[in-house]
Amino acid sequence: MGIGNQPRGRMDPSELNDAIRELWTSERPLIFERIASLSAALSADGDLEPEARTEALRVCHMLAGSLGSYGFPEGTRLARQLEKGFQQTGFQYLDLLALTEALQSVVEGEPDLGREESTSSSNIQIPVLILDDDKAIRDLMSLQARARGFLPTTASTIEEGIEEAHRITPGAVILDFGFPGEESGGIEFLKAIDKFEDKPPVVMLTGQHDFVSRLTASRLGAIGFVQKPASPAVVLDLIAEAIDRRKSPGLQVLAVDDDADNLAAIKAILEHDDIRVSTLDSPLNFWRRLEEVQPDVILLDIAMPQVSGFDICRTVRSDSRWSSTPILFLSGRSDPDTITAAFEAGADDFISKPFERQELVARIRARAQRVQGLRRTASLDPLTGAVNRRAATELAEILIRQAIRNGGPLSVAITDIDKFKGINDSYGHAAGDRVLARLGGSLRAAFRADDVIARWGGDEFVVVTVGLDPVLVRKRIESAVDAVNVQAADSEQDDEPNISCSTGISAYPEGGDSLTTLIASADKRLYEVKSGRSRS
Repeated sequence: MGIGNQPRGRMDPSELNDAIRELWTSERPLIFERIASLSAALSADGDLEPEARTEALRVCHMLAGSLGSYGFPEGTRLARQLEKGFQQTGFQYLDLLALTEALQSVVEGEPDLGREESTSSSNIQIPVLILDDDKAIRDLMSLQARARGFLPTTASTIEEGIEEAHRITPGAVILDFGFPGEESGGIEFLKAIDKFEDKPPVVMLTGQHDFVSRLTASRLGAIGFVQKPASPAVVLDLIAEAIDRRKSPGLQVLAVDDDADNLAAIKAILEHDDIRVSTLDSPLNFWRRLEEVQPDVILLDIAMPQVSGFDICRTVRSDSRWSSTPILFLSGRSDPDTITAAFEAGADDFISKPFERQELVARIRARAQRVQGLRRTASLDPLTGAVNRRAATELAEILIRQAIRNGGPLSVAITDIDKFKGINDSYGHAAGDRVLARLGGSLRAAFRADDVIARWGGDEFVVVTVGLDPVLVRKRIESAVDAVNVQAADSEQDDEPNISCSTGISAYPEGGDSLTTLIASADKRLYEVKSGRSRS
């Protein structure tokens, strides 16, 4: 077992960094030994025996997977370049020797761990199983998981992982897709836990696996795939989001019918499938009940006294706040004229009574998921995956109100790409789009799921985050930019541009108490940062 099995409490940021430094001190001789093995494997004729090449690639992959987490992002970049070099037949001896020497020089320095904030305590007491044959990855994931408040347990083989899963009943699993000598090891583990009554969410750490393997893993419960070398922050964000989704209440339905028996039957049917149901047998009180419940789906009867289901449907569709809420009619009348009238009133679906339980549940879930997906899509910038300016404004104002109630801290950052027009002019607009897409993805990975990461316009991004001071926000943005340049170096595209960014940051309450004033304050600081710089 690894250090993740030790029953230690949650770490604060300084304790986490101290633990990583201690781990680095113990692992450092092994890292040097691995780098030395790469130098020894190099030959002037640029060729290796198949077994030696496989071992060199394995060493490069392990170094790339761990050095960044130890505080050596440049080490990860160099290890990836070495891995690419060893993959080539007839590699350039002098080039790889220079890369190896540069890697040695990097790890002889001091790690840059920065400062991490404490995260929500909602993860405390949730056991997480980390299953990987690489001890460095197990230990680093375990440290980061403990810092998040999880209870990590580690295993190094499929058999050991299955045994641990039965022993602790994990709330989530981090699983390497393949193990030495058994490429389908991850699949075998998923099959073993498929019979668990409450299957945990599983994030898979992968190499380049084929679509069929990923499809099989998805069908067996994998909820995410992260390319190795994997950032512990990205993996644990996926785990936290999956756990939060399980904790969050299910779909909320408002059922309207003047027959109390019908309402009782609908409530019993849907709540059996974990759908929350609020009922209303007096249609005249519909609007008040709608505001109270704020449902994901509305179920309506047609024939009711004083106000018909058609009347209610038309009224809902006329209000912009509720116009996209799915409305399903349940009716004993199924003649063509009635069905046509229902859809003309604005219905999304029509189900005839008596209905099958499975059909009703499936239609409710399908309608709700489709609308939720459309809402998410409408709020995202399609190129970068960040939220758009309209959605960001709404979300940021919620965070600001929370900061005002709770006393902060809250930071607002504006960052843009230096000389972005020059990138488009020199490399082409396709390269500029790749830069924007990478920066959007890197910023989203650098911050938490509940922070606001927005494409504000052009090459400008806005970050709104509660609980982080401006110094840490700036460090995270700088790390995101470094990650973009690592991706550019690893790209199959030739001559990918490196970037730099300028950032202005304001904080509540010094910079203001509204989004408008905080943005203005951050924009002023951005201008100050850019003063004296040329920008094409």
